[in-house]
Formats: sequence, C-alpha cells, structure tokens
Amino acid sequence: MYKEEIKLEIKKLRQELEDNEAEYEDIQDEIESLAYQIDCLESDKYRLENIGYDIENKIEELEKQLASKRFDELDNELTRDKFRDSFIKASYFCAIDEERETLNHVKIEEERLIATDGCRGIIVKCDEIPEGLKNTFVKWDIRQDFNENAKLKGWQTINLDEVIKNGKSNTVFKIEVDEFIESLYFQTIKSSSPLLDEAVILKAYGRKVAFNKRYVDEMLKVFEGKYLKVYWPKSSLNPLIVENGGQQVILLPIRIPELVEGEKDD
Repeated sequence: MYKEEIKLEIKKLRQELEDNEAEYEDIQDEIESLAYQIDCLESDKYRLENIGYDIENKIEELEKQLASKRFDELDNELTRDKFRDSFIKASYFCAIDEERETLNHVKIEEERLIATDGCRGIIVKCDEIPEGLKNTFVKWDIRQDFNENAKLKGWQTINLDEVIKNGKSNTVFKIEVDEFIESLYFQTIKSSSPLLDEAVILKAYGRKVAFNKRYVDEMLKVFEGKYLKVYWPKSSLNPLIVENGGQQVILLPIRIPELVEGEKDD
C-alpha cells in the first residue's frame, strides 16, 4: 500500500509539473508578445519624437523668417543721424524672437552700442548718444522715439569685449568690403530645407571656415564702403572677427564635420 501511495504522489507531482510547464510556456509566450509590443511602441515613440523635433525646428525657422520679414519692413535706411544709424547697424545682430529679452535689445553705453544674438555680435562706437539713452537697453525693432522705449535694466549680458579679445587670431589682413566675398569665397552649401539659411564656406591661407551666409551679408552691410581689418579664424571652429571705423563684429562659424576632419588630416 505504501508503494501505491508513492506512485500516486509521483503521478500527482508529474501532473503538477506538466501544468506548471504549460503555464510557464503561456507566460513566456505572453512575455515575448509583450516584448514585441514594447519594441513596436519604442519604435513609435522614437518616430514621434523625431517628428516632434522636426516640427519644433520648422516652427523655429518659420518664426525666424517671420521676424526677418518684420526687420525688412522696418525703416532701415541710414540717414546720417549718427546715433540712429549706429542703432540700426547694431539691431542686425540682435535676436529677433520675443523670448530672449537680453539678446533682443541693443545695449547702449556711454559711447558704444552693443548687440549679440549669441551667434554673432557687434560693438559700434558712437559719440552722439543722447544723454537720456546712456546705460539703457532698447529693443531691436525701434526706429524712432528711442527715449520713450529705453529700459533701465540690470541684465547680465555677454561680455563681448572679452569674447572678441579671446577670439582674435594672429592671422590678420586688410581687405575692401567689396572684395571680401570675391576674394575669400570658396563654396555655398544649400540646405535641403527651404526654411534653413544657406552656409557659405570662406577660404584664406589654406583654411576653410563655414558661416551662415545671411550673417556674412549683414556683416558687410554695416561696413559698407570701408576697408576691413580681418582676424582670420584659427581653425574651422573659431570665430571670424572684423573691425574698422569704430566697429567690431564677431561671427561664430557653422560646424561642418568635413572641414574639421580635413584639419585633422593636414
């Protein structure tokens, strides 16, 4: 009788084992199914994130275009009013979106106007700054009634003097404004997106550096009719600095991997 009980117990346990294995396989199948679903969801998540980034970039570029059109609609004609002309030149270098207040205003000092959007900057000397505008900030799109639009702010701003000082290279030459592009032009790179600005590659002393083409064009506007003193970038990742006539401009380059790799090979 004892043997029969053992046999029955073994049979019972084997059945439990079989049931357990069947349940295990069901759960394993469910896990694999869920893993596949998770992979699909992760793929969808990645796809939607990329779509979101693309949409955000398009919105940002469209906002830039809209702001740029706003700039073009302003009265930007230089009239030999020394302060107003200096302000208009500085305003080209401001950020033109509404969110970055410290960058969408021109900083007016005792004898200088300073502006930067974080990618480029300008310092303009001016000895005809109205007393009421000294040490104030005025938004980039103002063209008249400056005093009524001046702001007394304690904003912390980029130290453009220090940035320019540290960015200057030992490769210096002079060139006429009208000859700048003709002499230094190497290649234009068109974006695959109509919303993005073109890049222009400039070359001097065997060194190629890429810049936003619109930024270069606007830089040349503020130096119209003058000789330029050019501090050519130390590498494709260093800034271009141009000065003359009481004006200093700095342009940060666009990073293009092929140019960086080319420098490593030299």
